[in-house]
Formats: sequence, structure tokens, C-alpha cells
Amino acid sequence: MLLFIFILSIYEPLEWTEYRDYRYVQSIDADIRWIWVASTDGIIRYDKLRERWEIPASKIDFPDNISLIGVDDFSNYIWFTTSATLSRYNPTLKSIDQYTLPAEGRSLNIAFTDDFVIINIDDRYYGFDRFTGKFEEIEPGSNIEWKPKNQPQDFTQLSPYFVQDKKLRIYHMTCVTLDERLLWVGTEGLGLYKYDIYTFQIEHINFGVPPGKIMAIHIHDDNIWIGGDNNALTLWERKNNRWQYFDLSEYGLYTTKVSEIDSDETSIWFATSEGLIRFHDNKFNTFTVFNGLPSNNITAIEADSNNLWVGTDWGLARIINGKVISLKEFGQVIINDLKLVRDSLLIATPYGVYIKHGKELYAFPDSTGIISTGVSVIDDNGLLVTKMGILTKNGRLLTYPTDLPDPNVYTIESTENEVWIGTANGAVKFDKDFSLREVFNSTNSPIKGAVYKILILENSILFATDNGLVEYKRM
Repeated sequence: MLLFIFILSIYEPLEWTEYRDYRYVQSIDADIRWIWVASTDGIIRYDKLRERWEIPASKIDFPDNISLIGVDDFSNYIWFTTSATLSRYNPTLKSIDQYTLPAEGRSLNIAFTDDFVIINIDDRYYGFDRFTGKFEEIEPGSNIEWKPKNQPQDFTQLSPYFVQDKKLRIYHMTCVTLDERLLWVGTEGLGLYKYDIYTFQIEHINFGVPPGKIMAIHIHDDNIWIGGDNNALTLWERKNNRWQYFDLSEYGLYTTKVSEIDSDETSIWFATSEGLIRFHDNKFNTFTVFNGLPSNNITAIEADSNNLWVGTDWGLARIINGKVISLKEFGQVIINDLKLVRDSLLIATPYGVYIKHGKELYAFPDSTGIISTGVSVIDDNGLLVTKMGILTKNGRLLTYPTDLPDPNVYTIESTENEVWIGTANGAVKFDKDFSLREVFNSTNSPIKGAVYKILILENSILFATDNGLVEYKRM
């Protein structure tokens, strides 16, 4: 019988980061150090000194669908609005104070005086008293210097006031902020543009993970590939914090719905329900049944330096130097997971685990009968996810609800001292002896819903969730 000591954990937002889509820009403003950008997914800022993007730290989450943002030179606070609230962000204390707007509608402009924050909602004007915390209506026509001051049409060099991608799709410019010699231009769906008004140089800045369920994350050469149920394959170059997106229209992909990602010495491989995608020499191509795969529905992949093992819902295959070889021993069998342990391949199926060592193939020993119920996930350290729970290499069984927050387990990742498990209801961390555990879900972290993949880095941990990519920074 296992004895678990439950650790009460208070959610500390400064340790967590959510990566979402920040391309639908609503409003921009600037101070001496930062460019503040409001979008349909919250607030992000650009550090002009370090030339990098970051999500400002806050003790509570920023709301979505922020329509207007302004820098208050009188107090150094950042003010922003949604359809229902006016909020004040204190960058020093990392705190947010919210106030209900006196009228419904979209906030069009914001201005600041010694005593008031002034908001223009449709055709009406309201002043927020900094000291009383109350709104009062202001007569129109007042001499107010509004922020943001400019629209795209105010700058002739931006004509025709929209931008286009490589496929000539149009994205309208939505807002402009002048910052010394730079114009910061927000768009409706293609991120942010930076224009140098002296040199006429243009830089396109597109930040964040495309919206949708993230199912896979994989690190390769200090880069992180992200895939899932969204409209693009995403590459995050962490060193320079640059994001790239690969979608159907521009890269000849059959699909961008990815369940797993792996890499060998020359290629990045993506498992999908419509074939196996290979990224090689900066080009994509897809392997299907016409190349020899047992099925187009790829359920598991496992790469080493020389080849790739491919599991499908109709058998197992191996790819060597671009050639597909089907393994007849597993014909018409669903492959749930694959794991290379030294020079042996572990194969998880609905009938148990099999070991392939060279040309030999034999069943994993199962004196308990638990493995024969079916195995869905295999961990490097001998953990097996069965229908009855997680079986450890010492024969212990971790079950729901005593040990796990949900009976559906999607991933396991281990370090020397920790075991992280992703479930349909958050993640759980155990110590190496499985005597201590800590659960992370919506009550104490930004993790909401399922955790499909976990990636352990040197100083942080990444979680692929229903609500995007979440990063936990080790303090």
C-alpha cells in the first residue's frame, strides 16, 4: 500500500507562462523602455533595450480580448480596457486592479490627466477619478490628447493600409504608435510590423503559438517544435525568441494536425492521421500507404540515429534512408506507443508489450496479468500505462483517484529525481520513490484540461495542453 503525503501548493503566477496567439493586435502604446501590445489573447510587450518579447509578469491572469491599452505618464501604470472593464496594471508590484465600465461598448480612445483616466466609449466620454475610483460622464468636445493618437491613414508611407502574405491574402492594419523613429503597426491577423521612418526598413514580428489544442512538443538543436490540433506547425527558436509557422497553403502539407514529433540526425518527423511528415533540408514531404506504410493514421514514432520506427493503427513499419519497410509480425495490430531502450524496441499494443531485439521478438514478462489488459504509454524508466493504472518497474500500481487526478494518462516524462505525468485533468509530479506527489491543474496553475505532452528543459518544464503551451519556470 502506498502512503502519499499531499503537498498544498499555492499558484504563483510569476513562475508560469502561457504561450498563445498574439497576432490579432487591437492596440499599441509605448514608454521609454517597452512597446505594449494588446491583442485578442491578452498583453505582450517588446523590450527595446534587449530587443526581445515577453509576457509581463502578473499575480493574476490578464484578460482576453483587450481592445485598448495606454501608458500613463503621470503614474507609470499601464491602463487597458475590455468590453466591460477598465484595468490598471502596476509593473512594479505585478498587480492588476479592475473597475467596471459605466457603459457597454468598445473603448475607442484613452487619455490621462493629473486626476483622471478618460475613456471614449462609442460617442460618450467618461472620466475615472484616480482617488475615488468612480466614473463620471464628461461633455464631448473637451480638449483631450487621446492615445493612441494615430490611425494607419495618418501615415502616407503605410498606404494602402494593409499587408499581404506570400499568398497575397490581405490583413488590415488596425493601429499605429510612433516611438521616436519607429512606427509600430498592428494588424488584424498577421502580427506586428516595425517600420523605420528614416531608412524605410520593415521588420515583421509574429509572436505566439497558433490557437488550438497542442498535442506534441519536441526539442531539437535548441529549437522547439510544437504541433497539435491547429492550423500550422510551429517552430520556436528559443535563443532569439523567434517563431515560425508552417501551414497548408505555403508548404504543400496534407495536414497540420500533429499527434507526435521526433527527430533523427537529419530530419524532423511529425505523426498525423494522414501520413508521416518529414522535414528535411528545409522542405516537407509526406509518407503514406503509397510509400509502403501499413496505414496513414500514425499512432507512434521513435527515432534513432539511423532509422525511424513508425506505429500505425494497422501495423508497424521502419524507415531506413527514406525507404519504408513493413514488419509483418504486427500486421493489422494497433501500435499505441514505441520506446527505444538501449538497443531494444518496446512496442505497446492492446494485447500487452513486446520487445524487439535485433531479429528476435518476444512478449514482455507479465506475472500479474495487468499488462495483458493493454498498454498505451511506455516510459524510459519502465513505467507502463495500462487500463488498470500505471505499473511501476517495482510492481506498484498507481491508480485513480488515489494517486492520479484522472484515469486517462497521455504522457510520462522522468528525470533523476522526478516523474511527471500528463492526464486528462492536469499534470502530477511524483518523487522518484512515489511517496510524494503534487498535482497541477486549474486550481493552482494555468494548466486547464488535458496535458498531452511534457518537455523537461534545464530550467523549465513545458506542458502541451488543451489551452496552448504552458511553461513552468523552476525557481
